[in-house]
Amino acid sequence: LARRSSLPVDPQEDPPPVSTCPQCGGASIKGEHDVMDTWATSSVTPQICGTLLEPYGVSPEEFDRYFRPMTLRPNAHDIIRTWDFYTVVRSLSLLDEIPWTDVLISGHALDPEGKKLSKSKRTAAEDPTAFLEEHSADAVRYWATGVALGGDTVTSTEIIRKGQRLVTKLWNASRLIAPHIENFQPSPEPPATLNVIDQWLLHRLNETITQATSFFTGYDFRGAREIAEQFFWGDLCDNYLELIKFRLYGQVDGVTPESRDACRFVLYHALLAVLKLFAPFLPFISEELYTCVYSHLLSTTPSIHRSAWPVPHPAWYSPPSLTIGQQLLEVVEAVRRYKSEHHLSMATTLSALHITLPDSAAGSVQTAEVDLRSVTRAHLVKVGPGDTVGVEIIV
Repeated sequence: LARRSSLPVDPQEDPPPVSTCPQCGGASIKGEHDVMDTWATSSVTPQICGTLLEPYGVSPEEFDRYFRPMTLRPNAHDIIRTWDFYTVVRSLSLLDEIPWTDVLISGHALDPEGKKLSKSKRTAAEDPTAFLEEHSADAVRYWATGVALGGDTVTSTEIIRKGQRLVTKLWNASRLIAPHIENFQPSPEPPATLNVIDQWLLHRLNETITQATSFFTGYDFRGAREIAEQFFWGDLCDNYLELIKFRLYGQVDGVTPESRDACRFVLYHALLAVLKLFAPFLPFISEELYTCVYSHLLSTTPSIHRSAWPVPHPAWYSPPSLTIGQQLLEVVEAVRRYKSEHHLSMATTLSALHITLPDSAAGSVQTAEVDLRSVTRAHLVKVGPGDTVGVEIIV
């Protein structure tokens, strides 16, 4: 046999470690030409992983996770019979234990002809380097993380470009927010000056974090990405940022420093959570933006990939604000629809809005008057009681 210090060897080419056979004394020694199934070593991957700490002075006996350093085995569907099955059988045979608790089965990425993208089969797919340079690694990763577990997917330039648009939107939104939270280090506890719109977004952020975490717990990365994307595009960018612009920039009367700090508080926590939610999917842009916007504020965690996963904050839950917020978004959507149908720019000013809301919402909405004027560009907003949500638009 080969000596450990000589490994790896090719028995078809490398000479044996001795010149004569220690058993019979024969000098005509030939290497073994039969090739062993490569899964013979792959099937003890958990044990091999456990030995990787030995050079650092940690023996298998000291390493309590020696045999099972991982709870998860990720692999594609083409090696279930080999790698997964062999590893389980080998572990039960040698140690009478299973090697891990979960297996995550992914599919294959396919070229337009339906052939698997493989680094070992260049005839089946081209070298992806130029593709990555053209579209960016984040955009390609966005496409790859949108696939259901176990399913194959054809390379989609359309979806990759959607990923590029998300990267651009994340960059632009961060550039808008960053100057307003520079040197702003709020506590997690919300200030008393939050209005119903601020409370609505924080509640939605809590819901998003909870749902994304649940998806990840079940290894459903596509679901986690989609829920984060819905919050970022819809709640944060399309609605909240448009609602608070008057407050954020202090463009109208009635905006106090306290009300401005309230939306700065929300933006600080919302953007930080969004970057963390996107970090597994868009690792490069999330790291860049975290470094630019937050690293000087959070010096103990200079990299987003070493920071803690976001968790819901109990004080951010506000079910009543969620209901009222959704009602106000109905008003906003009605105004947007009116302007679109009448071929008006969204920035077109309106004389007044007369809004009807259920009694329970009317009082809270008064605190969001400036925000409603911001998103609708109405000079005057009047709120009255009604059985249902309604809006009269006065041009």
